[in-house]
Amino acid sequence: MLWRNTSLFKFKVSVMKINNIKSVAKRIKISNDDIFIIDVVRKVKDHNTWTWEGPNHCYDNEEGVLIKYYIIEDIDLMYKYFPEIMNLCDTCGARAYISVSPRNKSEVSNKIQSLIKSDYDFSDYYSFIYDDIINNESLITNNSFIVKLDKEDISYNTYDVLNDIFKFHTLNEDCEIYRYPTLSGEQFVLFGPFDNTSRLLKEIKENVPTAKVNTTGGILLYMNIEDEK
Repeated sequence: MLWRNTSLFKFKVSVMKINNIKSVAKRIKISNDDIFIIDVVRKVKDHNTWTWEGPNHCYDNEEGVLIKYYIIEDIDLMYKYFPEIMNLCDTCGARAYISVSPRNKSEVSNKIQSLIKSDYDFSDYYSFIYDDIINNESLITNNSFIVKLDKEDISYNTYDVLNDIFKFHTLNEDCEIYRYPTLSGEQFVLFGPFDNTSRLLKEIKENVPTAKVNTTGGILLYMNIEDEK
């Protein structure tokens, strides 16, 4: 376990509870060979201290502690885990995210199996899971995107601008952009597939230059952070 000098990390945090669970669960579609990943993360920026003295955790870096992750193969399993996920977040002052883009189940399984057969140092196992699976774009089967904007960058027509771009490029006619609140602003979620992802991204950057766009990130599912001033 890595512990940081807590004097280096002093953050002012607002009290806020966000619950996007039911809304996101209704919109996630899982095919036979797809998996989604939910990770429960205690972020440095939500607390005055980096030090973590709660339950054993999987992995940590300069942004925080990955307390637990869940591999989701079907919607029923997702609903089964929700009470535990919410309890972990409440107890640990953590956030829960679900990957916006599905990973290929067979490829993820093959990666883990090859790791087990190798001489891998399993003290770094969760680092492997986080860096080589959760954040690995090559395992993504269907590009979806999170467009994140801070409150001050959201104007009255931001949704309409993004929706026009989305509608032009989406291959899923019955889909739409979904927006979810975050602590600092909003996430606009664009579920794929698209006809031309590079063109889609270029048009977003041209029309909404302050947008932060990614395909490996997670939709904020749940948080209930207490003020730690």
